[in-house]
Amino acid sequence: MGCYAARMMQHLAESRGLLQWSRPVKPPGGGDAAEGGISADHDVEIEEQRQRETRPHRRLLCAACGQLVTTEDNVIEVANQHCHTFVNPGGFVYTIRCFSHAPGSAGEGESSDHWSWFPGYRWQVAACVGCAVQLGWIFRGADHVFFGLIVERLAEGLDE
Repeated sequence: MGCYAARMMQHLAESRGLLQWSRPVKPPGGGDAAEGGISADHDVEIEEQRQRETRPHRRLLCAACGQLVTTEDNVIEVANQHCHTFVNPGGFVYTIRCFSHAPGSAGEGESSDHWSWFPGYRWQVAACVGCAVQLGWIFRGADHVFFGLIVERLAEGLDE
């Protein structure tokens, strides 16, 4: 399912009052491990900058509390896609969007490579800094860090 379809489902669920913020969100995998290192990759940074310059600066907010999480200018592609749909070991299906930065979220708990959706990346839960609702995950590779944020946990705000 693409991002457009996921957004339409999100709007439909919101209009019918089907989104349940109290349901716990399962991590992409299970288990714990030490956090991996972070370093910058020049080619990735250049591509991210090019992508940011061609996009609108729409604000993306936490759908639960309205906290500013990121903006559309932070959208990136990972594994040749911006939007991904995955199933975790617990059977939960998530559609995530990828962002280079999400200053309205913070890492929570240990990072792990167990059941990582992106080979070579460790994941850590990313929670809203305003209300602590899980927004998705921070993925850390040897030379790249990005945020995979759950589509249903984001709401669009006014343009900057």
